[in-house]
Amino acid sequence: MALLPEGRLYVPLTVPGDRVRVAVRGNGPGGVCLGQALELLESGTQRQVPGCPHHAAIGKDGCGGCSLQQVRQEAYRAFKLGVLETAVSRAGLSPVTWAAPSWTGEGQRRRACFAVQRSGSSVCLGFNQAGSHTICNMETCLVLDQRIVSALPGLRAALAEILKPGETADLQVAVLGNALDVLLVRARPLSAFDVSAFAGPAEMLGIARLSWRRNERAPVEPLLVRQVPEIRMGGFVVRPPAGGFLQVSAASEQALVAAVLEGMANCQKVADLYAGIGTFALPLVAEGKRVLAVDADPEAMAALEDAGRRNVLGERLRILRRNLMQHPMLAKELAGMEGVVLDPPRAGAAAQMDEVVKAGISRVMMVSCNPATFARDAAVLAAAGYRMEKIWPVDQFLYSPHMELAALFAL
Repeated sequence: MALLPEGRLYVPLTVPGDRVRVAVRGNGPGGVCLGQALELLESGTQRQVPGCPHHAAIGKDGCGGCSLQQVRQEAYRAFKLGVLETAVSRAGLSPVTWAAPSWTGEGQRRRACFAVQRSGSSVCLGFNQAGSHTICNMETCLVLDQRIVSALPGLRAALAEILKPGETADLQVAVLGNALDVLLVRARPLSAFDVSAFAGPAEMLGIARLSWRRNERAPVEPLLVRQVPEIRMGGFVVRPPAGGFLQVSAASEQALVAAVLEGMANCQKVADLYAGIGTFALPLVAEGKRVLAVDADPEAMAALEDAGRRNVLGERLRILRRNLMQHPMLAKELAGMEGVVLDPPRAGAAAQMDEVVKAGISRVMMVSCNPATFARDAAVLAAAGYRMEKIWPVDQFLYSPHMELAALFAL
């Protein structure tokens, strides 16, 4: 970041103290000018050589998955915490306690969505370059679980058999338990030949399930199921839907769950809003709470209902399918709840906050992947007299500018 007479200039791939030759390319959001570093004239003291051969550099295009590998660890961590501290401060919030940050290490990301395109007889598979539809053909990755990285050659070979020249697709891969869950997103359905092309590699690569969907809004169709993928949440077995949401890494999920359990320790009745497949609901049930889990995603709710039945949770877990963006839980519906957990998407939970305040729930736990919308929603609680008791920073988006957090508010 640099200052110009016109305003702030954001220059990717730089670090504090760098001297660079820059071309101004236009304006971005919030009045920030966008620049492109053309040449590194002098390195800042916090610069290091990125560990990944695919990482972009000044004058060199590369993978857009990471943007901060060139920053030394001390400066990297200070920057990530600064993003969170700035958002909290601008909202006028003052947490009583800052928990020690949870830092995710390399090789822990357990899910990824790859862009795919067949060119001639070969397949290009990887993440897009930053701000581009050009695919970086990945051979390795510092961030991903090694089981995903090891599967890339086999996946590339199988895709070469089923994609037409020039055809594009998205490939979602997740590590669930000890197996891989693979979802192919493309316009053409998979034929019997296509499925058979994956059958051999599936066993070799440890693929438990292969599914297909036409686009991101279309239903998922399982095509090859060698075993039903399972994970554990709160000690309970859950069977996630193909392509469903999971926290990026098991370690960051554990950090967030620990924060939620601490925040809800004295609450016996808890509403878990935007509950997904039960990331927080099931550990809360395991701690003896009675939980109302609410979410709009039918596949996630079906998986949570299935977990409730198979684990015989009975009245300890109630499930409600509802779009909280369009139809937030009303204060009267939250009556009797001692605590509420909110883990909304990046857009936040603006529609829900007023009803939480009206309900007068004594303890509110907010989990967010967007400090800006978190600050906006938290300001509603602060204006109603809630204290920000504690905040837990969780860096689950390694080498990116994004930061996860959990925060406890109490009346």
